[in-house]
Amino acid sequence: MKDKINIVVGICTKNVEDTIEGVVKVVDQGLNDYFPEKKSLIIVSDGFSKDHTKERANKTVTRTEKMVLDQVGKIGKGNGVKTIFIEAEEVGAEAVALVDGDLT
Repeated sequence: MKDKINIVVGICTKNVEDTIEGVVKVVDQGLNDYFPEKKSLIIVSDGFSKDHTKERANKTVTRTEKMVLDQVGKIGKGNGVKTIFIEAEEVGAEAVALVDGDLT
């Protein structure tokens, strides 16, 4: 990424294939509606899902740039969050928000 990212929204997931598309779409819409002037990034940090969570997250069309990653380390939400913050720091994010992947 060339430009510094203003806002990162991280989504922790594990086996949430039924809800992830909707969550990603709502995050994308919110970023575009409320922060259109900011450069944003959606990061999906997957906790080794055994279903199609990652595939559905990847296929969800967004206007906001998006990354879908395997979390670092062992299974657990803490490592999912850690993965998001590692990437956020790498892109120079000014702000980070976290959202669960199973919200309805």
